[in-house]
Amino acid sequence: MTTAEHAKPRVRHPLDPLTAEEIAAASRILRRDRGLAASARFVYVTLREPAKDAVLRGEAVEREAHIVLRERAECRTYEAVVSITAGAVRQWREVPGVQPTVSSTATPPSTFRPSSTATTRAERGAGVRRTGRRRA
Repeated sequence: MTTAEHAKPRVRHPLDPLTAEEIAAASRILRRDRGLAASARFVYVTLREPAKDAVLRGEAVEREAHIVLRERAECRTYEAVVSITAGAVRQWREVPGVQPTVSSTATPPSTFRPSSTATTRAERGAGVRRTGRRRA
């Protein structure tokens, strides 16, 4: 294998989405620095966009991840900003009274039911409108 095959994907633009390697690194940094339990579930990990003026000037900017996670054992939701470039947690806060979107790991697919306003594929095929009545 060549050296290029082992190299991490390079970010071509500061607003490029996080790569899989960056997401894994941000998760590792957060688990390490905050001592997260196995019950912590990452709801989403996304790019924290750098300042617009720094991007327009072409300055080198830190790659940062904005993370929302649910600590199931504590029944708490947290928000974090992790600098992938510096390898450190920049911000950490609890978001009281909030439960993030339910993921497939939290709800088995067999127990999930669409909301009453949603129309399932099967309903659309059977000619059922959102009201639950058949089309004429």
